[in-house]
Amino acid sequence: MISLALITLACAPTQDPKPSEVFASWKFRPEEVEEGEVRDLRGKNPLRLEGGARVSGAAGPGSLMFSSGAHRAVIDAGVSSSALPKEEFSAEAWVTIDKPITWGGIITAMQDNGPFEKGWLLGYRDNKFCLGLSTEGVDDGDGMMSYITGKTPFRSGQWCHVVATYDGKLSRIYVNGALDVESTAQHGEINYPPNFYFEVGAYHDNDENFPMTGWISELTVWRDALSAEEVAARYQAGASLHPAMTRTPVSERTPAQAQWTFDDSLPKDSAHFDGGGMVHGDSTPACARFDGTSGRALLSPGAEGLPKDAVTIESFVYVEESQ
Repeated sequence: MISLALITLACAPTQDPKPSEVFASWKFRPEEVEEGEVRDLRGKNPLRLEGGARVSGAAGPGSLMFSSGAHRAVIDAGVSSSALPKEEFSAEAWVTIDKPITWGGIITAMQDNGPFEKGWLLGYRDNKFCLGLSTEGVDDGDGMMSYITGKTPFRSGQWCHVVATYDGKLSRIYVNGALDVESTAQHGEINYPPNFYFEVGAYHDNDENFPMTGWISELTVWRDALSAEEVAARYQAGASLHPAMTRTPVSERTPAQAQWTFDDSLPKDSAHFDGGGMVHGDSTPACARFDGTSGRALLSPGAEGLPKDAVTIESFVYVEESQ
C-alpha cells in the first residue's frame, strides 16, 4: 500500500536579506533549482548539487537533504578569499541534524590540517552547534583556529535556527533567537587559506570529510555581524515556516534492512540493470531510470534477506507522462 500525506502551511514569509548586507543567500525550494544549481538570492554564488544531493518539499517549506556520504553542495569553486567577508561576518541557517557527529559542518570555508588552521566554519560538535574561526590577530605563522561550542543541545530531527557572528573582536553563537555562547579568543581580520573547500553540508578540508545527515532549509552568509535584535527578529520571522518535524529522527528509527541509493555510491553487486534500465547520474538528484518498456533492476537485499514479519517500503519516485 502506498499512502501520501499532503500538508499545506499558510504563514508569513521569512524576511529576505537586503542585498547590500549579504555575501550569499539560498532558500532551498524546488523552484529555486535549475540545471543542478540552487539560485543565490544575491545572484552571484549559485550552489552546485553533486552526488545525488537534492532539494525536496517534504520537510518544512522545502529543504536540501543530505542522507548519503556522496551528497555534496559546493559553492562556486572560483570564489577567492578576497571576495569573502574579511573584517566581520555572520552565517545563518535553518537546519535539522538527524545524526550528530564529533565534527559536523553546515557551511565551511576553511582548512584545518594539523598545525595549518585558517578560515571559518559553522557546524556542530556532537549535539551542540559550534563556530570555528581563525583570524590574523592570533596568527602563529600558519594560522590558529578556535572552536567555540554552544551550550544548548539540539534534538535530532528538530528544526533549529542557528547564527554565528564575528564583529572583529567577539564571536557569538545564537540558537533559536537567543545568545548561546560568546568568546574573545579571536580578533582582527579573518585569516583565510589560499585554497579551501567552500561547501555546504560537510566538515571538509584536505585531511577530513565528514558529511552531514540532515536537512537545511535556508542559509545566508552576511558581510557584517548581525545584532542580537536582528537575530531574534529573523528567528521569529522564520519560526512559523519550520514547525516541529513529525518524522522520527534517523537515530531513533529501526535500521533499514535493505537500502539502495541510485547514485555513484551504489555497490555494483547490490543491483543489476538490464533491458535499458540504468543509473542516471546526470540528473538532480541521481536516480535509476526506466523507459517504461523492458528496463528493470534486479536487486540484491544483502546477507539479511528481506523482512518476514512486517515491512515498510519507502521510495522517492518521479513518474514521467507518456507522450
